[in-house]
Amino acid sequence: PPTLRAGIPSANPSAYIGSSTAVGTPVALALGIPLFIGLAQALMGN
Repeated sequence: PPTLRAGIPSANPSAYIGSSTAVGTPVALALGIPLFIGLAQALMGN
């Protein structure tokens, strides 16, 4: 955010923070949960 604020002074923080959360959360859930399940299974030997 400080870099964007310096580069684009008129940028609305709620727009880019909200959009990054809206995009990042589903991606993290879709990729993170299967990865953690696979890691747990590999560590537990299943």
